[in-house]
Amino acid sequence: MVFGGFASGSLGSRIEDATPKVIISADAGSRGGKVVAYKPLLDEAIRLSSHKPEAVLLVDRHLALMEIEEGRDHLWSALRSRHMDAKVACEWLDSTAISYTIYTSGTTGKPKGVQRDTGGYAVALAASMKHIFDGRPGETYFSTSDIGWVVGHSYIVYGPLIAGMATIMYEGLPTQGMDGQPDGAIWWSLVEKYKVTAMFSAPTAVRVLKKQDPALLKKYDLSSLRALFLAGEPLDEPTARWISEGLNVPIIDNYWQTESGWPILTIANGVEKTPSKFGSPGVPMYGYRVKLLHESTGEELTQPNEKAWSCSKARHRRVSCRRCGKTMRAL
Repeated sequence: MVFGGFASGSLGSRIEDATPKVIISADAGSRGGKVVAYKPLLDEAIRLSSHKPEAVLLVDRHLALMEIEEGRDHLWSALRSRHMDAKVACEWLDSTAISYTIYTSGTTGKPKGVQRDTGGYAVALAASMKHIFDGRPGETYFSTSDIGWVVGHSYIVYGPLIAGMATIMYEGLPTQGMDGQPDGAIWWSLVEKYKVTAMFSAPTAVRVLKKQDPALLKKYDLSSLRALFLAGEPLDEPTARWISEGLNVPIIDNYWQTESGWPILTIANGVEKTPSKFGSPGVPMYGYRVKLLHESTGEELTQPNEKAWSCSKARHRRVSCRRCGKTMRAL
């Protein structure tokens, strides 16, 4: 799975690296009220890649015209109608079997394809939904991330469903309604409509919403919401305080990365209620050993007011440091 906003060159390099037999895509997506045609980007990416997939499965959303390459491209609707009565048995996998491969953004160097296992990943997500996100079966979870990033994988699809929760997948901007028209309260309308109990977003999105009319935060009934979780980049104290006062719910920061798959630093209110500290992503979660190292000497820091970067060791998985690029050995 890759982010839908990649240019053909970026997509082509990932196809070449992953060597997929089948690629699943669509005619187009929608962003900011504008149609983004995927098929031409995909065709060019395949042309640029030295690896050629055996087949391309396409969902036609009727957003844009697309050319079909005979013998390679297949329409999902046609195959579905042809195999409506087909029954496919569950496939039992080893816990160490690969669940999926997902790529880092490439902002810190060459994009890395991270392969997630099946059993360990499922256990980590199940535990995090209970202990970190305080999710409960029958409730509704809303992650505003893109499905092509790790947050979308972990907390739009797998995590909430493993926890027995309903999950919302929304295509669009935080200031764009489902009709494509400007709507700075679209997320809050979804919280009211689906009785969302836990919401996961990014500081960048909150900063966008901060520019909207403050009255929009009071337009809908948000009484079902117990907490807003934020991750993706540093959360500054003024932004955290603004959204906290606007929603009147705990704002819980957390830090992690594609390589970890779930939070490294945060607070676990599902274990013990702990007040949020604005400007802090929390404390190390179970399974991680985190150290702060001096940015020049690499020595461990134990005193405040010094610049540092962090390295983590994780049980049963490898986590790379975004600053030094080293992969820490599993314990």
